[in-house]
Amino acid sequence: MNINPLEVIGLTPKILTLGLSPDGLYDWCQLMAKRFLTDVHPDRNPFFDKEQMLRIRDAWGMLKDRRNFDDAVAKFRLQGKAEGHDTKGLYQKIQALDRENKELRIKLNKAQQSQNGHTRPHTESAHLID
Repeated sequence: MNINPLEVIGLTPKILTLGLSPDGLYDWCQLMAKRFLTDVHPDRNPFFDKEQMLRIRDAWGMLKDRRNFDDAVAKFRLQGKAEGHDTKGLYQKIQALDRENKELRIKLNKAQQSQNGHTRPHTESAHLID
């Protein structure tokens, strides 16, 4: 089969961002494939293309073999990296944004303290006048 069987059952490389363990991902994909096949089965959906339903069934059959599943996930990993979905790269971007956020919060706190420092004498002197 030329196309990734995970794609045949309607999944994309974004499944790699679910944060599941390899076994958890395998179980989750099996569940999704079973649900999808149930939804397109002629007994439930007589209008769905029978040939497409057979392709989905065959893809699910391939994915039941753990080696085929692992190969399909590896293809998704390569595809995701090519499309910029590199998890390590995203993690590094998040860390950089966290550092920038922290620096901005420090600057904001300093600005607020400086502003509060300038308004205190004014409010205290206004209080003494009352």
